[in-house]
Amino acid sequence: MLEGIRKVGLQNASVLDIGCGVGQLHLTLLKEGAARATGVDMAEGMISKAREFAAASGVSEKTNYVLGDFVSVSKSVETADIAMLDKVVCCYEFLNELLDASTAKANSVYALTHPAEHWMIKLSFNLLIGVRTLFRADFRPYWHDWDAMRRGIERRGFQLVHQDATFWWNVLVYRRTAPLFL
Repeated sequence: MLEGIRKVGLQNASVLDIGCGVGQLHLTLLKEGAARATGVDMAEGMISKAREFAAASGVSEKTNYVLGDFVSVSKSVETADIAMLDKVVCCYEFLNELLDASTAKANSVYALTHPAEHWMIKLSFNLLIGVRTLFRADFRPYWHDWDAMRRGIERRGFQLVHQDATFWWNVLVYRRTAPLFL
């Protein structure tokens, strides 16, 4: 993901890291020239660690953190030049709502990862979904129609400019081609 974002440029950019975890991605972009970053995560422990790492990296004054489900808190989050969702779309049941809220916050670049569309990965995800559902776990992953997701991102005004893959993940970086209307 970082490689694709670097290609489209990040100097003085604002970053919105949805599902930021401990902040590895946005802290790296700040070190490489981004101007400021907002991290959003549902886990208080992740936000706490992200704040610690931002302080240790000397970029606390360039960071802001929001605790909560992004779709629920999105109206209180400012737009950013770059919005990114690393390993987030497979953790969210209502994908269209997440895409609506997150693409609306991306002024220029929209980057995300999703599970690779390989039969072994799909089987692994479906087994995990089945086990977690059977045991009524609080969290479970979701296998969405990834082609429909990509088409939906394009319909929301973005064009794919970078694509990469690992065995487990597909990486997509888009640039906004249609104006953002608020």
